[in-house]
Amino acid sequence: MLGACFLPSWSITMYLLHAKASICRGCYDALHLNRALEAKGSELLKAIPEPFLSLHLRFEPDMVAYSQCLYEGLSSASLAAIEAARGDRKSWTGDAARVRRNRRKCPLTPNEMAFILQAFGISPSTTICLAAGDGLVEIEGFISVYTNVYTKSSLLSNEDFDRMHRNTKAALDYYVSMHTDAYVATYFGNMDEMVTAMRTLTIL
Repeated sequence: MLGACFLPSWSITMYLLHAKASICRGCYDALHLNRALEAKGSELLKAIPEPFLSLHLRFEPDMVAYSQCLYEGLSSASLAAIEAARGDRKSWTGDAARVRRNRRKCPLTPNEMAFILQAFGISPSTTICLAAGDGLVEIEGFISVYTNVYTKSSLLSNEDFDRMHRNTKAALDYYVSMHTDAYVATYFGNMDEMVTAMRTLTIL
């Protein structure tokens, strides 16, 4: 990404509220992708039928392992992938695991997300672009309900996709999520905060 706005944290307290708002807006306006990424993002957008929903689905093995959350009913292949990524970060168990889930500290599973979208009245025929990392597990439960699903890997050539750094892929997810008709996040994080802030800014 290009553009920058650097202010020492102590200086922010010197400004009135409306001035702080102007500074924040100026900083956000300074953020944009470089030309190559914008061109690739535009290529992705043109390939996705409109209107579409961008779903930031965070159920990659490393994300589940990082959350330390415990899930029941996952396939043996999914559990193996998660355990391989877990390392020394053991999952919570018992009451601690239940409390963590109740406090929304755990990524939603693809099955849970399909259930929630249906509860929101989102039609199974809705075009959905998955903004997600590589190796999503349990995705079968989602695409069995929502069949009109697109991913970066399905829209880009294998050579183009394989040589991309994970940060480049994340930047493309951000670009697509900024230009989608609707955006849904399943887990808190930097991407969610950035997209939500920028999409809110565009309508102010």
